[in-house]
Amino acid sequence: MEDKNSVLLFEYLRSILYDSEINRLDIDQLDEPFQKLGKGMQYLQEAVEEMLRYSADLSCGNLSGPYPSRENFLCVNLKNLHANMNHLTWQAKQVAAGDYSQHASYLGEFSEAFNTMIEQLRERENLLMKKAEMAENYNRLLIELTHSHQECIMVVDAHSGEIVYCNKSKNGDGEFAEGKCSTCCGCEQRLTIHDEILKWKDTEKKISRNDSDKYTVWEKEDSEGRIYQITTYAIEWKEKEVYVHIITDITESRRKGMILEDKAYRDPGTGLYNRR
Repeated sequence: MEDKNSVLLFEYLRSILYDSEINRLDIDQLDEPFQKLGKGMQYLQEAVEEMLRYSADLSCGNLSGPYPSRENFLCVNLKNLHANMNHLTWQAKQVAAGDYSQHASYLGEFSEAFNTMIEQLRERENLLMKKAEMAENYNRLLIELTHSHQECIMVVDAHSGEIVYCNKSKNGDGEFAEGKCSTCCGCEQRLTIHDEILKWKDTEKKISRNDSDKYTVWEKEDSEGRIYQITTYAIEWKEKEVYVHIITDITESRRKGMILEDKAYRDPGTGLYNRR
């Protein structure tokens, strides 16, 4: 009967369109003239189920799931979206690797946002490169200035006591290899108070790493009678807590001061002390 066939086919179509679990159609329940239509609707069910599985994969970002059959016309637009997403994924990886020449298209507002992001990243990287170049130039200038400085500038790790920089090193850049700086063998002339400088600690907490204006000045006389004045700062340098020692040989100036002081208390005619 036509009424029975109509009811079976309508309920089957409704189940295909609305049910999460589709009720299968028993072709044998249909009269023979309607069985061909029933088989066509079974093919529609397979196409719809395949489209749902495919779209579910795409919706959660799974681009490597099963690909729908070529005959499934319901998935044509999804296939185009899949191809665009695959290409966009490749482009994003290229951008992450530093290639800012990528340009997205065919995705409307998303393409515009993606292209704007790439342009911003390009501008930001160019700015960072300029800043890095400026910092490198400043660093080279600072190294040249410290090398031309008469005083010895020594940077010592506050914990290990190893020298991490010295403007009198032979290699020219002032830096020392890790673990190879405890003897100061790389310097042009080893300081006689070398050991005292490496062992110096801010035990009285006179200086602070948070305040570059705070420093301490101390003096040390070596076994040969030479007198050094050391100005010490505590800072963070290359992710290390360090002491920066600026070491000045004041032996000659101290000697001249003593001579002038001695002359001030002697009579220029007799050479005898005339006042105290």
